Amino acid sequence: MSTEYKLTKAPSDELKEAVKEFFAYLDTEEESDGGNMFHPITVSCCRVMLHERVSSCLNKMKKLANEP
Repeated sequence: MSTEYKLTKAPSDELKEAVKEFFAYLDTEEESDGGNMFHPITVSCCRVMLHERVSSCLNKMKKLANEP
């Protein structure tokens, strides 16, 4: 599935909105048939040495995208 985006604002504004949308997907929670809440969309890293750095980078991106 391919989604094309056309720039309608400054590229930095478009990037900020795209990052906000990305984290809205990641923050989505659903309830399983058993009643447990879970996040159906996740980002994973199979390199143990990089896991903390990736997590830190994602947290920083989320914070920066939500700043006014």
